[in-house]
Amino acid sequence: MFQALKKAMPQTPILALPNFSNSFILATNACEIRVGDVLVQGDRPLAFQTLALKHLGLNIYDKELIIILMVVDKWRYYLEGN
Repeated sequence: MFQALKKAMPQTPILALPNFSNSFILATNACEIRVGDVLVQGDRPLAFQTLALKHLGLNIYDKELIIILMVVDKWRYYLEGN
């Protein structure tokens, strides 16, 4: 498992096209130095983004809330009905 992860890290992720008959998964993560999210379907990423640097001074809970609100607004059409 570790060797597979080590091999995958330097590779550029290839984004998949969405299949609207399958469900979407939204994953967010916030820590002290980075905040981001990824929209996934199955095991393939569809899109991802990170927060602007102006948000990095907030506490973890506020960062998580902001990224969820931004993602739901941005990818509303993917998430509605799923």
